[in-house]
Amino acid sequence: MIASVVFSILCISFFPLNSERKKIQWNDSKINWISYEEGMKDSLKNGRPVLLILYAEWCPACKTYAKVFFDENIQKLSHRFSMIRVDIDQNPELSRKYSVDGEYIPRTYFLYPDGRLMETIYPQIRYRFFIGSRVENVKWFMEDALDED
Repeated sequence: MIASVVFSILCISFFPLNSERKKIQWNDSKINWISYEEGMKDSLKNGRPVLLILYAEWCPACKTYAKVFFDENIQKLSHRFSMIRVDIDQNPELSRKYSVDGEYIPRTYFLYPDGRLMETIYPQIRYRFFIGSRVENVKWFMEDALDED
């Protein structure tokens, strides 16, 4: 009995509850992240492409990916997009809607202002919407999406 109580206390200490976990930092002070609904309206109204990221707060790859958005070049390019982040745990229906090749995370989609996927900028490989955590990759995709639009 005492062993199970001690084990429970240790688990709580080392593995905090979701509400106690530190949220992923996406550079909110320099990137104008907006909700999905607001972003889709903004894109259509202003003729800007959408950069849509599906992620989860508990995802280590998402935490690494978020660091890309602290790069100055990415920040500058972001002003030319409607920037949307969607937590798949809070919005499972959107995760399903954008599960073109699976529901892995993080997934990054570039959309035309009318909401259609810019399919031609992605390689024809499995997990093609996982674009990696290198600034160069994200910058290339952003620039390609702007050329596509």
